[in-house]
Amino acid sequence: MTTAQSDQLEALQKRALRIILHPITLPYNTALAYCQTESLKLQRYNSQNKFFKQICHPENCLHDLLPPKRDPSVSLQLRHPTVYPIPQVRTNRYCSFINYALKKYQ
Repeated sequence: MTTAQSDQLEALQKRALRIILHPITLPYNTALAYCQTESLKLQRYNSQNKFFKQICHPENCLHDLLPPKRDPSVSLQLRHPTVYPIPQVRTNRYCSFINYALKKYQ
């Protein structure tokens, strides 16, 4: 999903909240809290994070797509330790979910 598409969906949710809460005019974040919901961006982030955490379990069928774990002795020497090494790619074109998740959710 592109940023423009994400912004369009978020604008649609804003408009829907304004229609639902018609006589009341609230700021977007307050309206989200009033309706006990989250922004679509936060919902996507949480679901992607949950999916990555599920992949990290060895019994998951997609676990084999992850690179081998780092040696704990190496991780202790790093400034920003991660369980899995983050692959270095030269372009943004090679951006699978696994590479994206390794960068974002560890």
